[in-house]
Amino acid sequence: MFKPLFVLLLATVLHFETSAQKLDYLSIRDSLTMATCGRTDSVTTMRMFNNLVEFDTNVVGSNIKYYYYDLGMAYYKRFGNTHDTNYLRKSVSIFEKSLHHDPNFSGSLWNLALGYCFLENCYTSLYYLNRYKQITPKRKRMKDQNRYIESHCGK
Repeated sequence: MFKPLFVLLLATVLHFETSAQKLDYLSIRDSLTMATCGRTDSVTTMRMFNNLVEFDTNVVGSNIKYYYYDLGMAYYKRFGNTHDTNYLRKSVSIFEKSLHHDPNFSGSLWNLALGYCFLENCYTSLYYLNRYKQITPKRKRMKDQNRYIESHCGK
């Protein structure tokens, strides 16, 4: 009787001990993304990319969706610099991870719509565009980009 109770108590203590040390991603976001005003140079972009790729997500306890959003954007920027579609594909898969943590995260929905459009997957692009439109108020939508996707994908 005493041994199972001790094991349960020990497991509970360890759980609270480890969860108490988890970080809110937003508290360290600026140090990883090297937030700047305006455009960033290629050296800063590469440092940010490396910071995010090497970051241990096991220390994050909340707002992990923003980490995946930032990492997806870092891969997207690499795609923009290199035109290597492997970076775009990686970006898309990471934005999908962000949605795993918050299915209605409009930033990731929008970037998935655009990414799939660039990858010529119009069916999936329009799916994410429609989800983006459903949850994003009209005044906050990116109208020109919406039109680009709709015209490119034949809607």
